[in-house]
Amino acid sequence: MLRSFEITTSNLDAQVNLYEDENTTFDTWISVLIGQNGSRKSFILRQILDAATGETNKAGAKTVSFESKGTNWGDGCFPDSITCISGTPLDRFPRMRNYSLGISVSKARQGVRKEFLYLGPRASNGMTGTAPSERALMTALFLNADKLAGRAHLFSTIFSEVGFRPKIRILLRLERELSMHGRRFNAKEPGRISGPPERAMERIYKYSLRPFLDSSYVHNLGGRLEAALGRIMNLDFYGFFELVKIFNSDEPPVFVFKDGRIQLESPAPQGCRIGGDELEVYVRAGVVLISHTTFYKIQNDTCVGAESAAVDLELNGEDLSSGQWSWIAGFAGLCADVTQESLILVDEPENSLHPIWQQTYVPTLNKLLREFKGSQAVIVTHSPLIASGVDPEWGRVEALVNHGVDEEGRQVVRSKTVNNTFGWRASDVYEEVFQVPSSRAPAFTKTADIALGLLRSGEPVTVDEYKLFKDELSRDLQTLPVTDPLRNVLVSIIKDLEARLAQENMDV
Repeated sequence: MLRSFEITTSNLDAQVNLYEDENTTFDTWISVLIGQNGSRKSFILRQILDAATGETNKAGAKTVSFESKGTNWGDGCFPDSITCISGTPLDRFPRMRNYSLGISVSKARQGVRKEFLYLGPRASNGMTGTAPSERALMTALFLNADKLAGRAHLFSTIFSEVGFRPKIRILLRLERELSMHGRRFNAKEPGRISGPPERAMERIYKYSLRPFLDSSYVHNLGGRLEAALGRIMNLDFYGFFELVKIFNSDEPPVFVFKDGRIQLESPAPQGCRIGGDELEVYVRAGVVLISHTTFYKIQNDTCVGAESAAVDLELNGEDLSSGQWSWIAGFAGLCADVTQESLILVDEPENSLHPIWQQTYVPTLNKLLREFKGSQAVIVTHSPLIASGVDPEWGRVEALVNHGVDEEGRQVVRSKTVNNTFGWRASDVYEEVFQVPSSRAPAFTKTADIALGLLRSGEPVTVDEYKLFKDELSRDLQTLPVTDPLRNVLVSIIKDLEARLAQENMDV
């Protein structure tokens, strides 16, 4: 596991420790990095990713020195799988080396590069929204379809944490050019067909199926889908005409992810030579695309473990909130892809997440990772609820501290181990770890701060000042919960002001 690392660039000198004892072994380890804005947290995640994929110091790359301890990355022994999860569209993760469904001609020509799974809100073209999260989740599920059944219990945990059933209905569509020719040469209206569009089908093969066959992706299909690919290659024009017929039928195919399996909602029509396995290959190759998805929100009076679709609220993927997408795509995608000896990098997961979901984020991540020995996660965050979820038995919080600029003009950043915050209240983490004087709104405590300053100064209190302070502090007092300790503070301030005023009147 990555124990510590040093990053040196033209403008940064960073040294970060994730754990101390080189002889200590962990089944899993979760590091949470915190720091002020500008402490280069996202940049540091990117440098870890580049080092773990062998991209550091490649020709044409920016000059970066990354020295690590605890790994053999320099010898080419990289993590078995790498997943990057982002809650912000401004993350630094690259978009040209992540896994995807379908493969372009240019990507096929790049040759073999260590790839990773990206689960976040930003697309490869820079656009942001929920659609990239949907595509990323579908990529994770389809590329790992044969591993999902053994992880059904983990999917159940992930979905139920946010009130959803572990089930997704996946609607499909043909890629654009094949769909266009499907409408033009509709199999149900032979009178409209002026001639078989063999040339068009060859062009579709050249720009969709052929790049997939030429890529390394085809070697990772496994026996089930390799057999399906063989059947596809024996079909006339790679089964494209058959696909047109299927998708122009009254019941086009629909996949359902349920119980850790991706299966057709209804069996293929009798005599059809394209079944679920063949459709999976087409999806991986980018010939068949994901149209949209449907999720199932469990109603409050329904038992999570019971199947009761009649009372589930069906939600299209586009109707899910950004927080729901962040949780489901991030965790379900990771659950599909993670293996032993995995590396997981997480950038600001708290964005869009309800505070309760922030509280359960790190414990849920640990529940997942502990089933995959040797897995390690590095999270950067500004959330005290994220930081307080780290149990010292399997993780640690490190503060990235800015030490100014060195003689060569480089920003100097060093990590500092934070005291165990497991189980702390968020307000305590804010004050002790994030160095925030108070988690209350500054305007709310302003009157109390001024009154305390007046009492400390020993200056006299006028009747008008006493009335003003008493009215404002009493109003603030009424807005606080009964158990809030600040109530006692405000009452004491009012009494001290009253006593000061009475003493001054006696002196007169």
